Amino acid sequence: MSGLLGKLAYRDGVGTDEKNIQGDGYFNLNGILVQASGSGFVYQKSEVDPSKIYHIKQSNGIYSSVSILVLFDENDEIIQIIPYDYPTVDFDKYFIFKGVKSIGVSFIKSQIDNPKFVRFESFDIQDLTTVLNTKQGNRALYVAAGAVYNEQTGFYELNGLTDITEEQMKTIYLQTHVMDKLQSFRGVFAGTKFRTNLGFNRSLMQTNGRQFQFYDSFRENRSLEVLRISYGDIDVSRSMIVEHLGYAFYSCVKLRKIIGIIRLDKSIGVTSAFDHCLELQDVKLYGLLTNISFAYSPLISLESLQYLITNAANTSPITVTVHADVYAKIQDETQTEWHALIASAQEKNITFATA
Repeated sequence: MSGLLGKLAYRDGVGTDEKNIQGDGYFNLNGILVQASGSGFVYQKSEVDPSKIYHIKQSNGIYSSVSILVLFDENDEIIQIIPYDYPTVDFDKYFIFKGVKSIGVSFIKSQIDNPKFVRFESFDIQDLTTVLNTKQGNRALYVAAGAVYNEQTGFYELNGLTDITEEQMKTIYLQTHVMDKLQSFRGVFAGTKFRTNLGFNRSLMQTNGRQFQFYDSFRENRSLEVLRISYGDIDVSRSMIVEHLGYAFYSCVKLRKIIGIIRLDKSIGVTSAFDHCLELQDVKLYGLLTNISFAYSPLISLESLQYLITNAANTSPITVTVHADVYAKIQDETQTEWHALIASAQEKNITFATA
């Protein structure tokens, strides 16, 4: 398939109502139709006309198992899934679909007849009042994948970054939008140059017990600043279980934050996972079993170390190696919270050291 999945368009006024409800139920986060009476949702699946502009409006809601929109190709294979609970404001967008044969839409049943909350309408493409170009088309694609475009600043916003340029966003999309579909990350993103990533929606996290291979995964990505490995703040039971973390973030010199919980209770190794992570501040490691080093990370947060200690799963003595600046804070009795790490670590048979 070539071309854009959806181009951003805009049209004032009221179009032709395209709602054609086919039953009770919804499309879930895997794009699968769930026919369920009493679910509170209704659905339809409709072919799209490339000569039309489609306006889809849905009111805001947090529905963890429902997709607001699913795009299908000519073979009825899923191209894109847009979760119902993203973005956190009302979904109100205009699309021209290219390379899309049909779409599945889930509606809240109680709102279906209220145009204030729900619209699914079309306009003739000749009515388009905004000139479309590649940049606008790509913008719709990026937004559908999870980014936010700030009209006032001219930058994209994603995972806490607010100054992502058009070119950087293109790189992020091309290199990371497929992350949801991977189980082994072994060496996949080593040497890449994206600042942050798309992917990791709720559908991935609902696969309980799934283990991921992270060995050498993001090694020497010297542009990476924030990495998302989950959808928001999720509980441990639905967190990413990492089989091997060795060298995963080696020489990610700009990496500041990892969003989500990394479960290490079934890991076979963490060797040099964070070596040369010079700006690392926030990371949640659950179930640590063996020695680990943050020797190159003078900015590692108190909260990160507290979380590591509280949730460690070691059954024999282990050592957490920290940067000399961090070690000094831990040993400093005047820095009460940092110094308290010594006692809490001893309770878990953990010792601090410095390189």
